[in-house]
Amino acid sequence: MYQSAGLALRRLKRKRIHRQPVALVRLPEPNQEWAMDFVPDAATNG
Repeated sequence: MYQSAGLALRRLKRKRIHRQPVALVRLPEPNQEWAMDFVPDAATNG
């Protein structure tokens, strides 16, 4: 319909989020930071 009328669609530019990179913290000794996994395990039969 637009092409038959000789009109062009307006293309909208996507807005990009510019984020500052986060610096990684070097811990001085082992076992200074721990993480937990919250994904539950399940058997195939439920």
